[in-house]
Amino acid sequence: MLRKTFLAVLVLLVFTTKAQRLSIQGTVQDTAAKQPLQNAVITVIKLGDSTMIEFTRSNEKGFFEIKEMPIDTYKVVISYRKFGDKILYVIGSAKNYEVNFNNIIMPPNSVNLDEVTIFAYKDPVYYKGDTLIYTADSFKVKPNATVEDLLKKLPGVKVDAKGKITAQGKEVSKVLVDGDEFFGADPTMATKNLAANSVESIQVYEKKDENASADNTSDETIKVMNLKLKDDAKKGYFGKVAAGSDGQKFYESSVLLNKFRNKQKISVFALGANTPKTGFGWNDVEKYGLDNERDYSWNEDNNNFSLTNDQGQGIPRTLNTGIYYNDKLSKKTKINSNYSYKNNLLVTESTQRSQYFLKDTNYITNNVNKNTSQNQNHTYNLTVTHEIDSLTKITLTPKITYNVNNSTTYADNNFATTEGVVSRETQNNNSNLSTGYDVSSGLRLNRSFKKKDRTLNAFYSFDYANNTGSGLLQTINSFYTTTVSALNNIDQKKESSAQNLTHNASIIFFEPFTKKIKSEVTYEYTYNANNQYKKSLNKLNEDYSLLDSVFSNNFTNSKLVNQVKARLIYEIKKYRISIGTRVRQVSLINTNNYTNKVFKQNVNNILPFVNYNYNFSQNQHLSFNYNTNSQQPSINQLQPLQNNANQNFITLGNPNLRPTFAHQFNMNFNSYKPISGKYIWLGGNYVLTQNAFSSNLVYDSIGRSISTATNVNGNYTGSFFVGGNLPLYKRILNVSSNLNTNLYSNNNIINNQKNTTKNTSYSGNLQFTIDLDKYYFDLGSSYDYNIPYSTVNSQNNKAYTTQQFSFMGRVEFPKKIFIESDANYNINSKRTNGYNINYCIVNASLYKNFGKLENFILAIKAYDIFNQNIVANRQVYNNIITDSKTKIITRYFLLNITYKFNSQKTKEEGRED
Repeated sequence: MLRKTFLAVLVLLVFTTKAQRLSIQGTVQDTAAKQPLQNAVITVIKLGDSTMIEFTRSNEKGFFEIKEMPIDTYKVVISYRKFGDKILYVIGSAKNYEVNFNNIIMPPNSVNLDEVTIFAYKDPVYYKGDTLIYTADSFKVKPNATVEDLLKKLPGVKVDAKGKITAQGKEVSKVLVDGDEFFGADPTMATKNLAANSVESIQVYEKKDENASADNTSDETIKVMNLKLKDDAKKGYFGKVAAGSDGQKFYESSVLLNKFRNKQKISVFALGANTPKTGFGWNDVEKYGLDNERDYSWNEDNNNFSLTNDQGQGIPRTLNTGIYYNDKLSKKTKINSNYSYKNNLLVTESTQRSQYFLKDTNYITNNVNKNTSQNQNHTYNLTVTHEIDSLTKITLTPKITYNVNNSTTYADNNFATTEGVVSRETQNNNSNLSTGYDVSSGLRLNRSFKKKDRTLNAFYSFDYANNTGSGLLQTINSFYTTTVSALNNIDQKKESSAQNLTHNASIIFFEPFTKKIKSEVTYEYTYNANNQYKKSLNKLNEDYSLLDSVFSNNFTNSKLVNQVKARLIYEIKKYRISIGTRVRQVSLINTNNYTNKVFKQNVNNILPFVNYNYNFSQNQHLSFNYNTNSQQPSINQLQPLQNNANQNFITLGNPNLRPTFAHQFNMNFNSYKPISGKYIWLGGNYVLTQNAFSSNLVYDSIGRSISTATNVNGNYTGSFFVGGNLPLYKRILNVSSNLNTNLYSNNNIINNQKNTTKNTSYSGNLQFTIDLDKYYFDLGSSYDYNIPYSTVNSQNNKAYTTQQFSFMGRVEFPKKIFIESDANYNINSKRTNGYNINYCIVNASLYKNFGKLENFILAIKAYDIFNQNIVANRQVYNNIITDSKTKIITRYFLLNITYKFNSQKTKEEGRED
């Protein structure tokens, strides 16, 4: 016993001695010429558990060195594409901790010509060129494991609780199965539904984003993971059926069915709910390949993403259904098609309190808004890809959309002094029924050449949209104090129609002059024609027939853009720099068809850009980008028509509006250590805009505002961020934190006086995560401090704060019983009376898995247990501070039943999706 204790202490002392760390070095040479081999791959694998510890490449002299490894026994694999692998073993000890292999002669490839078989040793982890390959059978997983379980065992790969995959510190953007998408582009779709024992190997590499537009100036690549399946695992099915209700008011139901056989994939889905589950959410959309069922869209006017269903902003009712069909019709032709139908009803009710600060006076508005909106949408997408030959591919992408929207809005606005004395009130009722369709198609040609990296890409698309609408606007104005000005009541019928036609064509040619110097030339042509007709009809003899010309117009806008882009790229092993410019000619013709006035603009832009990327190592990266951009005004910003939907806030377009010109600076650094999992990131961006779109605001004596679109200079936005992730105790505990600073400055004109609005915010968060097989806990906190500033009135300069404390936990008990809970406590401070709201949202669920495969799940779910759910926001813009509250679904309970299935007969995850 004493002897064993002594030996254990001795071993512990040896392996915890920090002064002695193992290092290896050597020089790689070829078989015959004895010349040094550059870029040979050296991989160090711990012999005990097949974990990859380190890897590197030899330099131009064939030399390599790896330092600071724990003393242990290792297998060193040296690979070079023209030779067989050289395998060496190192037995580290306190005396043997500096190993020099000297000259390492690479062996020839071993080939048995009689059987025509290549003999190669399959290492658990190895490189083939720039592709990192994991041999699946080399990693032990539990019975019935999924691919996600397998990925969690791979060194350098991280899978979080939501299934997001990170490899070598960079998020995996796409997971392929045998080189093709598996029911869509989402990574988790294949990893959660394929069995681990069906995979032969996992390949990880980076590639250029093929979906980047011709206007893209970035050199960033995306991380791709390819699952190579065994031959007997290329067919099957999976899906789930779920239903839940409280037996009285609330319900949720969904069906997701997927079938695949070789290259053919079929998906059928349906969802019905009147809870906040208005869509499948990110996980299900990605998991089941429903790429067109996302709840966001790109807004070209604002250059940002926006929710399309306002999830969480009201009381919803949802019905979504559709079918996806993907197949490879032949070796060269692939087809992807889908049809979906959506019927969404949303009822919102909100209150707002706005403080207006002018040079000589201040006042307050209190608003109550109620809206009911029902939208029906039919969408059909088709993608046909055909390989003409091994170097040429064409892709056709037609799309048809038809939608019907019916909405009613009620708004009650009252105007009061800062002492609370109400001077007047406006009540608005607005209803509208609109229908529209959109037909578009694209044709893309991708051509490669025998010369490496030489490519030619051509693209053409057209889009035609037609929308018509009809509705009623009724406004009642009440005045409670004596005033010189007054507003008339409104009773009008509104009719509108809009047509939009766009043609776009581009051609991109990429030519490598040498291995280090490359070039790219792009030509892009865009033609866009818009016609917008708005008619306001006053009531005459009980019929809406009298045209109101003040609020009616027929406006046509056409835009012709010719753009040439050229860039030069210099690339070596460590860094890549590209310098280029875009030369753009824009011709705008704006026609007022009522007055026959024509406004013409011709704008010429030179838009330079620079991209610099430096790789300190494969896991440490620095990038800097400078870009310029010019945005054209939309037809709503150009049309000189007063919009009287709300008499208190009238907007007016400006046909003389000029395009913007923006300078964009961006810097990012990230460092990831695959073995320890430590991750550090920092970066910043800054955008300075000339001729920015802004507003010329005029306030009259009763507080009504008329806003005309205008151009201003000096607008800017900026941000800086830094963060880190630190795994501890063999990654059981994970600590992450980040700090952010954001600032913006916006100029506008208020009552003929220039006003500058600035906002600076400082925020940070700290998060602790404990992740064990049966336990998962996440505890976090965040703090946001905002400092607004306005030159028109210093009373606008009032700082405010937002704090949040969050908790999420999951515990697995015996007999497959699970408890999950999440809580968010929000503190809003230093706001107007009635809006300093502190609320705590707590959700919890208890569920149990049944069946041999644990794929039948019975759950009891409780949402907003404390009945405090609300949406509270503050916005500071120009001379206005607005606090708002939106009514949403509060406390409810559901009994939920879920049945999951797959042909692999693998056990399902214990937790509910």
